[in-house]
Amino acid sequence: MVTSGQHLGGLTQNVFALWLLWLLVALSSYVRIEPAPYDVLGSGLFVLFFILGLRIPRGIGAPTFCLFIFMLANIIAGMCAPDPIHTLKPMFIRLYMILSWLFFTCLIYENPRRVYEVIWSGYIFAAIICMLVASLIYAGIIALPPAPGHASYEVLYENERAQGLFKDPNVFGPYLVPVALYTLARMIDGSGLRPLAMGALFVWFGFGILIGFSRGAWLNLGVSFMIAMALRFYTERGPVQYARAFVLVGVFLGAASLVIIWAKSTDTIGEIFDTRVKLVQDYDTDRFAIQAEVVKEVLVTPIGLGPGRAADFDTFRNAPHNLFLHVLIESGWLGAVAFYAFLAMTLWRGLNFCMQPTVIQNIYIIVFACTVGTLTQSLFIDSTHWRHMFLLLGMLWGPLLAWQADRAAFLSLRRSSMGF
Repeated sequence: MVTSGQHLGGLTQNVFALWLLWLLVALSSYVRIEPAPYDVLGSGLFVLFFILGLRIPRGIGAPTFCLFIFMLANIIAGMCAPDPIHTLKPMFIRLYMILSWLFFTCLIYENPRRVYEVIWSGYIFAAIICMLVASLIYAGIIALPPAPGHASYEVLYENERAQGLFKDPNVFGPYLVPVALYTLARMIDGSGLRPLAMGALFVWFGFGILIGFSRGAWLNLGVSFMIAMALRFYTERGPVQYARAFVLVGVFLGAASLVIIWAKSTDTIGEIFDTRVKLVQDYDTDRFAIQAEVVKEVLVTPIGLGPGRAADFDTFRNAPHNLFLHVLIESGWLGAVAFYAFLAMTLWRGLNFCMQPTVIQNIYIIVFACTVGTLTQSLFIDSTHWRHMFLLLGMLWGPLLAWQADRAAFLSLRRSSMGF
């Protein structure tokens, strides 16, 4: 265990290690194949960094214990499944997601400000590449071959929904939400051309969220923005800061209005938007019926069906499209309670840390808000294997553990351009 005063150094002083971290995050938007390059590099860095001296911080025991119980429940459910071999792949993916959370938490703990900068830089690069590909495909300039699991190009891009380098437009949109809000916040920070560049990126990422035509992503963006602004107004301590918060609200609403007006004026996009903007779609009735069946099955399956089996279970006909029900039916009561406890602990402690006047407070608020937005969307989609969700969870835990371990060392961080 790392003790108080030992963090804010270590691997974060190694430029090569930080470049590897940047490359890892920069690869996070390409997940058309499994394992994705992000998974391969992440697994290698997890081992390499711990060999080079990355250590587990003090205070991480409670969330780690919850996730250990969650994985143990998945193993038990998998062993009790009719075909245990079928559960191995989703079980290993689940384990990798947890280890990625641990990796990011430990690395951010060493120096939150510096590692945050590297992560956000890589995230912006990944989002730019993903949006560039999505834009070129949407404009009909390029065409990618179908991703594994899709029978044809037409199936992959049916309904003209952009998905970039993801397999699913319902993941493409949510992936852009954190970086969209981050660039929005950075837009009012600094001088020169940076505000213009960040503002342009925000509009572009917002357009990507629109043309993904995911109602869940739109909900995610709305919830994340409202929570971020509520926390900003609550924590601001001066007229200049309040003015900046009002500017953020005005720019967000203005940009959203312009993008929607433009979309409505375009025949193809306008037609899809009018269809997708409806609160309830025809297939939602069947989706909610499946969720009701899952609830009934949960009552008589306390051990769970096993990882990856919910979508294949004959009774349901399809996946439950709900993270919380998905965890419950696959990992059983024990696994669900452990995972819910981890999320509750994360949100409670994250909210408390949002109130601390640190140099990364405003950025941390964005991470917290986007985590809540993602979990809200997860009421209507299974995000168990979303890589960027576990990155956000790690970005919540790393700084608060560093603060808890040594507040003086944390406060000694020099205020940089990130402290907008």
